[in-house]
Amino acid sequence: MQALVQPVCTSTDLQFASIEFLEQYFFDVLFGYFSEFPGPSVAFGVSGGADSLALAYLFTRWKLLYAPDIVLLPFIVDHGIRKESRKEAERVVKWLCGWGLESLIISCSGDIGNNQASWRKARYEALLLACHTYQVFSLALAHHQDDVLETVWMRQRASSDWRGCAGISSHRIQWNIHIFRPLLAWPKSCMYRILKHIQHPWIEDPSNQCQHFQRWKARCVIKSQSDQERQELWKSTLSFAKQRNQESLDWKQSVQVSFFAGGCKISRSSACFNLPVSQGARILSQWLFSIIPGRTPLSQSSLCKAWNRMLVVSRNASPCVVLTLGGCVIIHAMDAFYCFREWERIVPYKPLEHLVGPWIWDHRFLFFQNVDFPVCASAYDTPLYPELIADTFGFSKYVARWACACMPNVSGGFLCYPSVPCPVFSLPFGLSFL
Repeated sequence: MQALVQPVCTSTDLQFASIEFLEQYFFDVLFGYFSEFPGPSVAFGVSGGADSLALAYLFTRWKLLYAPDIVLLPFIVDHGIRKESRKEAERVVKWLCGWGLESLIISCSGDIGNNQASWRKARYEALLLACHTYQVFSLALAHHQDDVLETVWMRQRASSDWRGCAGISSHRIQWNIHIFRPLLAWPKSCMYRILKHIQHPWIEDPSNQCQHFQRWKARCVIKSQSDQERQELWKSTLSFAKQRNQESLDWKQSVQVSFFAGGCKISRSSACFNLPVSQGARILSQWLFSIIPGRTPLSQSSLCKAWNRMLVVSRNASPCVVLTLGGCVIIHAMDAFYCFREWERIVPYKPLEHLVGPWIWDHRFLFFQNVDFPVCASAYDTPLYPELIADTFGFSKYVARWACACMPNVSGGFLCYPSVPCPVFSLPFGLSFL
């Protein structure tokens, strides 16, 4: 998905634009998004902070003026991290009710850790599972330009390459849910201006002031920048974002890859096998992460080594395991490579005893009913998901056996992947790159 091209508008224009202009700008972004991904409903996360409240307000204005039939579902995540979190969530419910929105408070399940990264992961999981509960397949988040710049600053400090300095993709797919960020081009000051314009309060999260978090340091740096320094960093980020967008589009065109029986299938005739090894290695990492998202990036050296091993496998070789990496196994059979979960690496999982609502197994299978025992990989037992391996019978029993081995040993699950095998890095909505 590429950027939706609107009349040229810089972040400076947005910073000083009228509220009416900001509203219409947002409406244009939504018209473009829903023309590409139509749907009767959209969910969005609301924390009570200025960013998410501004997003909620803009959605209510869009529904009032242009989309009366759209169903808006605000989800309020109660982490339970602070004693005040439940009361704050209930306060946000009342605020949204005043705007005519019926919202839902959802809770994070299990141990959510003690740092911002683990909290963010738990929040995303809660939001995505809530989307499945209510059959909503578009989820809007209120990340904005300041979030992008803070992320870029932290990646620069971590010696990231130019791809990391491209910022945040405005659209991605996880567990069959379209996650989009319509405000990435907007400075945070726009959110404050909107709420001040309508004279509405917001909640400041005290964790944003915790000085031991890296995000707090990044926020202080971005706030201290002059307008010129900020614009230079933003232009640099957009330049890398455009480059990464084009690269991802080229990769997608060069790769013949598709989801396959809980993993993915890559044709050996794909043009990606003619790319430089460094690029092929990054494409391989995307295949792996579409099956099992890594907590830490795989090293470039291990990916390059794995890619080289794939290149030297003879097309006429018997079906065989080429390599294992990142919790996945790569198999060669019948002029194709198959990437599956390495079933011996799957940790048995038992959902919480009193869990209400769906849960996810091994990042790939969605269950709506609870179980009272740990769910394991089926290994080589009788397959419980024959519909997922139907297409493999014309290829190789060897492939089918590996596919079945990494499926759950409980029936009733629905397959949904944590990503797509070759995702497109999407540019901020509403900006022109002509």
